[in-house]
This record gives sequence, structure tokens and C-alpha cells, in this order.
Amino acid sequence: MKKKFNITVLTISFIITLIYMFAININNFENKVINIEKINGKFSELGNVKIKTLTQADRFHANKFILDNSGKVSKEKVKYDYYRDVGEEVLQDKSLFRDSIELRNSIVSENEKFKVVIGNKEEQRFNMSSYKNTLNISCKDKDTNSIKKFNVELNCTGNIDLIYSTIYKEKVYLIFEHTDLQEKDHETSISLAVIDVNDKSVVESKNIAIKDKRILESVGIFQRDEKIYIPLVDRNLEYNKTVNLTMGAIDINTLEFNSIDYGIFENKDYNLRINGNICLEDEKLFMIVDINNDIENINESKFIIFDLNENKFKENKEVKINNGDNLISISDFMVDGNNMIILYNNIDLESGNPSKEKYVKVIDMSTNKDVFLGKMNSNILESQWREDYHLIKNK
Repeated sequence: MKKKFNITVLTISFIITLIYMFAININNFENKVINIEKINGKFSELGNVKIKTLTQADRFHANKFILDNSGKVSKEKVKYDYYRDVGEEVLQDKSLFRDSIELRNSIVSENEKFKVVIGNKEEQRFNMSSYKNTLNISCKDKDTNSIKKFNVELNCTGNIDLIYSTIYKEKVYLIFEHTDLQEKDHETSISLAVIDVNDKSVVESKNIAIKDKRILESVGIFQRDEKIYIPLVDRNLEYNKTVNLTMGAIDINTLEFNSIDYGIFENKDYNLRINGNICLEDEKLFMIVDINNDIENINESKFIIFDLNENKFKENKEVKINNGDNLISISDFMVDGNNMIILYNNIDLESGNPSKEKYVKVIDMSTNKDVFLGKMNSNILESQWREDYHLIKNK
């Protein structure tokens, strides 16, 4: 009898301990705080731009923090599946996302009539140097809420990476990178597939003629009217060569590709690294192009505008991005009126890695002066999940 009593007491104690630990854990996530420490300037310089991030709240929720131009922070609990790493968009439309989102490579596009999710299923063939690439497509008709799903095989046998998709009328235009493993140098090309959602088929597929170019930044690809614009930069850098920024454009009706080059740097060394940050605002594409070379100690940031109406590049007066000799790693930026808002980390000069501290800076582009600088603060531990900060804008 005594033995049975002891087991009962131990069981109850164990359950109480689990409940206590769970409550502590939930409280630990719920009590997370994020704010901006103002270093100089006014919060109002952020204008219509806000800063957003998510932190884990519990197994199925996240806390969404939004920091605005008053310096205040709002907090809202939203749906988020921590283990599957999917948020509200997926959880509120599970039927649409269920098959495609589980694949290694998936992409989403929508217009006023359709929302389409595309995933790629890669199957390595017996010779180990080629793949069968099957697109898993889920298409939702927004008028009827009906969903149709179908598979189509791409006519390419290499390793592919889905980059961008857009919907025009009742066709999906899918851009992907294609690496041919049977080629000696495993050359990567950029291809376009056109998918008819009514016929459930790939109606056209072609390589885009951009030899020796690579996509500068996939988030910079966008559609305007009947054209898809792709910012590109030289892939293979050679001695004594002008490095070009290129704006490519695909005509949706004819699938013809045209491009405009813009020389951004006289390159004299192989070790040049080029990265880009891109912001589309009205009819202008704003780009910050970072050019780095450790050997020659070159660290430059070029601020460039591509005007869609005039179909040409324009270089704005030089905007000073860095603080003195400090190097920075830009994670996001937006343009609001005459102000440029930048999210960045400083670069540790010894390791070359971004620091943990995140800053937000506002530059008045007409005077080339900083009008606001703030530092993001939080009590979230490194071991706890939090997405990176993002800039969002009031519509």
C-alpha cells in the first residue's frame, strides 16, 4: 500500500513539474520585448516605413512586433507553426499550400483572379548527373475559392532553383536557374517557363540569352504591364574590364529578351565581390550596389536608379552609406519620398562577419546627411527563435 502511495505521489509531482516548466517556457516567450533606442534624429523621419519582426510565442503562434515613426512598438499574436516554419499565409490556406510547400523549392504568385503555389520535385536519374524536374502546381480561383492541382514536367535535366513567378491573364511566367551537371563547368543559365493554368500544361519554355551574367538580387525581379524586369550583373570578372549592371526585360507577349548595360566599376582584379539591395517605388527601381575587394581595399556603395518610364539608368548623386571607415552589411532598404531608410549590421573587421547589433538609418538624399539613427534592442536570447527585421510600408 505504501509503495503504491509513493508511486502516485511521484507521478503527481512529475506532472506538476511538467506543467510548471511549460508555464515558465510560455511566459519566457511571452515576455519578450523589442524596441528602438534612438541615437540621434527624430523617429518621424521614418515616414511611412515601419520595422517588423516575429518572435516565437508558443508552438503554434508568434508575436508580431511593428515599430513605427512615433517610436512606439505594437505587439500582436499571430498564427505561426514553429516546427514547420510557416506563417499566417500558409496556415490560413492549408489546402492550397499542402503539397507544394513541403518540397525543397517552392514559390508563390498571385493577381486579382488567381493565387498559385509552385514547388519543384527533383528526382535524380540513374546516371547521377541529371534530374527529372516535375513542377507541383496548386492554383486557387479567388472568385470561387476552388483549387485545382496538377503536375507538369520541365524540359530540362539539370539542377534547378525557382527564382520568380508572376501571373499575367491566365498564364504563370516562371523564371528559374538551371545548372547543367553534364557540362564540364556545370554552367548555370536562366530559363523561363510559361504555364497555362486552364490547360494544365507548360505551353512554352526557353533559355534566356544572358551569357556571363547572373541575377543581382532575386527580390529585385518584378513585372510592370507586359514586361518582366531582371537586374543582372557580370558573372565572370576579368582583369581590366568594366563591370556592368544590366537591366534585362522579357516581353510577356513575344518572350523576347532585351537588355541595357550600365558600367558601374573599372575592375582590375579577380577578387571583386558584388552584392545588391533593391527597392521598387512607383516607376523607379532604386539599387544600392556594394563593391568589395579586400586585396585592394575597395569598399564602395553605388546608389543607382533605373527609370521605367524613360527605360534607362540614372546614377543619383553619391549617397554616403557607411559611417566613416566602418563597413556595413545592408539587410533591407526602402525609399520614402526623399528619404532612404536602411536596416544594417556593422561588419566586424577582424572576422569579416556582420555584428549582432541591428541599426536603422535614414538618409536625406537631397542633402546626403543622416537625419535619423536608431539601434534595435531586445531581450531575446541567441538560442531563441526570431526572424530578421524587415521594412514594410503603409499602402
